[in-house]
Amino acid sequence: MKLILIVKRGTDETTVDLLQKAAKKFKVDVIAHDYRDPLPELNPTEKYLLYRVAPYPGTYDKEKEFYQTYCCVSLIRYAYKYSLQLMSDLGGFAIPKTEKVTVPSDDQLAETAERVGGYPLIVKHKIPGGHGIGVIQVDSLEGLLSVARTVFAHGDTSSFQMQEFLAHDRHARLIVLGGEVIDSIAYNKTNDDFRTNRAEKDIDVEPVKFSKEVEQAAIRATEGHLFDFGGVDVIEGDDENYVLEVNNPAYFPRAQLSTKFPTSEKMVEYLIAKASQEPRAEWPGEGPRPVVVLINDAEDKLLKAAFQRQARYLDLWVLEVAPDATEFPDLRADTSYLLYRTSVTGRQTEIEIHEQFKCTSFAGSYPVLTDPAYDRNALYRKHDVPFVPKATLREKSIPYLKDQQADVGAFPLMLRSAGGGATSFAQVDTFEGLISLTDYVLALKRTATLQPILNIAHFVRLVVLEGEVITAIEYLSKGEGCYCFSDFDIVLPWSAPNDIKDLACKAARLHELDCTAVNIVIDADGKAMVEDLTYPFNFYREEHVTGVNVAERMLNRLLARCAEINA
Repeated sequence: MKLILIVKRGTDETTVDLLQKAAKKFKVDVIAHDYRDPLPELNPTEKYLLYRVAPYPGTYDKEKEFYQTYCCVSLIRYAYKYSLQLMSDLGGFAIPKTEKVTVPSDDQLAETAERVGGYPLIVKHKIPGGHGIGVIQVDSLEGLLSVARTVFAHGDTSSFQMQEFLAHDRHARLIVLGGEVIDSIAYNKTNDDFRTNRAEKDIDVEPVKFSKEVEQAAIRATEGHLFDFGGVDVIEGDDENYVLEVNNPAYFPRAQLSTKFPTSEKMVEYLIAKASQEPRAEWPGEGPRPVVVLINDAEDKLLKAAFQRQARYLDLWVLEVAPDATEFPDLRADTSYLLYRTSVTGRQTEIEIHEQFKCTSFAGSYPVLTDPAYDRNALYRKHDVPFVPKATLREKSIPYLKDQQADVGAFPLMLRSAGGGATSFAQVDTFEGLISLTDYVLALKRTATLQPILNIAHFVRLVVLEGEVITAIEYLSKGEGCYCFSDFDIVLPWSAPNDIKDLACKAARLHELDCTAVNIVIDADGKAMVEDLTYPFNFYREEHVTGVNVAERMLNRLLARCAEINA
């Protein structure tokens, strides 16, 4: 087991030293990697812990590259980056009024200043190094106009933040690890500077145990950013506690050296515990353990990393196959295989491997979806399943389009077009509009799907595994009635009622898929309808929003099923 530190040579030496000493205590070797160097060749069978020390541009990309390539165990999750405003709205903690400025016109600046509460206010254009650099107090419109011009002229940026000024004599820095506050200090105001953490040697900090309310705000903000570890800055108020930011990486040494609490050791210990997960399933079958065959697209790096990490815990070897592969020379007839496809393409490759090598999988040969007579809408109607009717438009003839439109419903309707890395949604109000738009979309060689326009209250997705719902999430949007993934701003865990679970399980059962993601919409009247059913699906979203290890559940079930088949 090794600890990889992403560093910039000659900087952050105190942080590196503390982590190296902590790793030595736990007998973990350290690899300090400068983010500007190429990725090294490492032993892929070894376990790696990962922490990014350097906060500079480009370091996050290097950290993510290590995570994806070597299945590292990390303190952050790489699926989404939510804004602090969204997390404040949903997490129940306060933040200062904040606006993003992208067009430095005088009128816009003046209006934005009013929205954040007037003067004085804060302009934030933080640059690498921290310690309050780029946090600027502005006291008048004239000052704001000139500061904005300076930032845009010299700041190498297309935007900055304007923030409400909160008068304070100190601010709290809380160190959160694994859902609890493990250390905390106060930065006290010194001299005439409003910034309590200005980059000077005489920064005044002291150990402080903050109130339960302040700690809970820090924990919610850290969890909302999908961080296991963070340094959270909070200003205490008479009626509210305001979260300023959540830092990862965080400069924890100042707190550690002040309070003497061994944060660096706790970080390494936490990573070791996270990496030391034992296999959850024994192999009850005879002979060698099966091999995981992963039909994987080169772009699906996060899914690949999740599968490889879990396979490693289960002592399973992973063999990757390209979606368009036609020969499989590495597959032997005397070996058991667990088959899963992460790529959206490659179904035919999956079917051929399944049939040729008798693999254990959740889809088999897709008996329903590959049936020439398969009709999605008819299948749901036959079995009394409430659903959103859809029609994939494959030709442009008027009789054909009339039949498809009649099957979906009355105008206005929505035409979804996808291809070339983009997806768009257009409303069509007449048959003439449908004909002309379909001509255009098909001429561009895009897929065209016709569906109704719905006023939805909830858009949820449930993962069904062998007749059981194991995760449920909800997509939330700032807009009302939005009905497309591209318009959703945030994803949260959702507590699914039993009738919704039953609906998802029935849809999976009808398609003879033992593992699938089922999208369900609930309209303004409370009616739930199956919107779509997806296999394979990107379960990385579920894992990092709900905390459920979907890859583990899937591989354990495939292992158990393989043993039953071979018994």
